[in-house]
Parts: sequence; structure tokens; C-alpha cells
Amino acid sequence: MRLPVTRAILTLITAAVLGIGVGALPALAAEDVYDERTVEIGRNLACPVCQGQTVADSHSRVALEMMDAIQAQVEAGRTDEQIYDYFRARYGDEVLLEPPREGINLALWWIPVVVVVLGLGVVVLYVKDSAALGRRAPQPADGPPTDQELERLAERVLSEHEQNQLRQGDAQVEST
Repeated sequence: MRLPVTRAILTLITAAVLGIGVGALPALAAEDVYDERTVEIGRNLACPVCQGQTVADSHSRVALEMMDAIQAQVEAGRTDEQIYDYFRARYGDEVLLEPPREGINLALWWIPVVVVVLGLGVVVLYVKDSAALGRRAPQPADGPPTDQELERLAERVLSEHEQNQLRQGDAQVEST
């Protein structure tokens, strides 16, 4: 009765060791399988099923098929541009790691540059205006007041002060 349990445990241990051993084997790199030009073209194409990996770096089935297609086209004597056009026709511009600078892609290349230039312009104008405001003292629109205007202002302030004094005196008389 103990023999089947022991045999099952040994089988599981052996499978685990072999599984780890197979998993630890290094995968073949693209440089080991394909020629240099094929690998270079594969590094300029994004794998359509792997997030953020090139065709040359991915080990997915689609990427391996794409590398085989690149190798076949290189051997057939096609130019790099013809090979890129072939993949663009099948997968769209998204397959290229560096999309062509035409149409909407051209705008996407230039928008960050325009935003930075506009931002620098706003900063320069703000600093220039702030510096100019700091150097100017605020001036009345008509210039400094004349002696007659100052006398009238003083008389008005004094009369308002006297009226306030009288009101306060009346308020004290009423409260008593």
C-alpha cells in the first residue's frame, strides 16, 4: 500500500526537477539563429502580441514567424524598405518602432516642440512683465496733487472728523 504513494511522490519530484531544468535552459537568442541584417530589421519592428518588445527580442509564435519571414525576404534580396513596407501593409504603422513622419504622425512629432516653445515664450513674457512692474512706482493718472487739492482734502477730513466727534458726544449724552 505504501509503494504507490512513494512512487507517486518520486514521480512528482522527478517531474519538478526536470521541469525546473528545462525552464532553466537559456532560450536561443535571435542573434544565434538569424543573420545580422535580419536581427537589425527585427529590432525595428514591434511584436504585435507582446507589449513593448521587438520582434527580434520576443519568443512568441507570431514574432518567430515574423523573423522567419524577414529572413526569407532578406535571402530573396529585398531591401529593408521593401521589408518594412510588407509588414506595414499587414500590421499597419503600429508595427514600426519609429512611425513615419508624415500625416498625423508628423503632427505628433511636432506638437511637443511647439508646446515647449510656447511655454518658454509665456515664461519669458511673464518674467519680463514682472520685472517691469517691480521697477515702476504706481503713479496717479493726473500726476501728483496740487497744493489747493491737498488743502481741500485736509479741510474735508477735518470736517468729517469734527462731525464724528459731535456724533459721539451726542451718543454719550443720550446714553446717560
